[in-house]
Amino acid sequence: MRDKNCEILKLFRSLWGASLKVAAVSLLCQDARIFNAMEMAGTYCPYDGKISATAQALWEKNPLAAPVGSRLRKAAVKKAQDQNENEEVLVDPLEDD
Repeated sequence: MRDKNCEILKLFRSLWGASLKVAAVSLLCQDARIFNAMEMAGTYCPYDGKISATAQALWEKNPLAAPVGSRLRKAAVKKAQDQNENEEVLVDPLEDD
């Protein structure tokens, strides 16, 4: 049986140990729970190698690039739905709910 969480942690440790810290954190940030926690802590996940305030601005500009289930992505979909009330409802094609 394959344990994806174990794989992620092992890959994270390998990247971190190779001093590829941005890549290691980016790997963890693919999980919506980690992404949300980083956002709540004010430490945004890297975006295309950018970190800090630059990454924050890029995430806010491209919220659908955030992981499925993240608060940022859900808010963007909700905002689009609210703006298009009289039109076809936008549904996140990757969302499983």
